[in-house]
Amino acid sequence: MNYNFTSQERFIRYAKIDTTADPESDTFPSSSKQKNLGKLLAEELNELGVQNVEMDKYGYVFGTIPSNSEKENKKHPYLLKKIGDDIITASGETLLGADDKAGIAIIMDFVQHLKENESIIHGPVKILFTPDEEI
Repeated sequence: MNYNFTSQERFIRYAKIDTTADPESDTFPSSSKQKNLGKLLAEELNELGVQNVEMDKYGYVFGTIPSNSEKENKKHPYLLKKIGDDIITASGETLLGADDKAGIAIIMDFVQHLKENESIIHGPVKILFTPDEEI
């Protein structure tokens, strides 16, 4: 299958998948249907050539784009100053999780862009998608 989509096509594909969480559930993810999006993302990452792609039993999707830099360990000292800072997130009050799925589409576009443009030098890129963002 060809996973070479535009951002809009990706977003529409993702938005069609019901990923509603169940705040009353005692399972994780709170609804098993959230894994349907995870499975699709894992398939797309594999098709794009991402390494070590997996979805764990909780619906977390992982993958790695290896470094193509000649430098062994790229250092970003400014990030060391950010350890312990808070993470700013959205309110979770948006309709249909569209903000999350738009973000997922952008991340997948970024993956595709890196895989198609290997002249862009980068360190290792770790990818992670999580279920149950809204609860």
